Amino acid sequence: MEENKNPQELIDVKKDDNFIGDSKTENVQAEDAFNKAVALKHEGNYDEAIAYFLRALKMIPNNIESMYNVGLLYREKGDYQEALKHFMNALAIEPGNSKFLYAIASTYEHIDKNQSIHYYKECLKIQNNPVLEAVANDRLKALQ
Repeated sequence: MEENKNPQELIDVKKDDNFIGDSKTENVQAEDAFNKAVALKHEGNYDEAIAYFLRALKMIPNNIESMYNVGLLYREKGDYQEALKHFMNALAIEPGNSKFLYAIASTYEHIDKNQSIHYYKECLKIQNNPVLEAVANDRLKALQ
């Protein structure tokens, strides 16, 4: 773990260092940052995990899994507005993703009941994940 590092230092990336090999899809550094972030998340080191997910996002800006994980971590920390920002960014890239809709709905439970209900209903329209549907349906019933 990189201790005593400013989070901004962790996400600073030199543009020329982003890609390894001939193809831009071979982004080993972004994958390493993502994997380190996941490990830090599991250790409960949310601030550092966020920094590494953001580093991965700086290298691959449309990485929806990094966006989603950053949102989860901010929600866990109680920063619901920041969590929503990342969930919404992921949803903008992959509209209709029930996982992102559920994350948005469950985050809105903390700040806006009506928005939460709206996003749970949107999540239920997707009907591609029976477990998520059941949980969303239960949450929706509890809120109404």
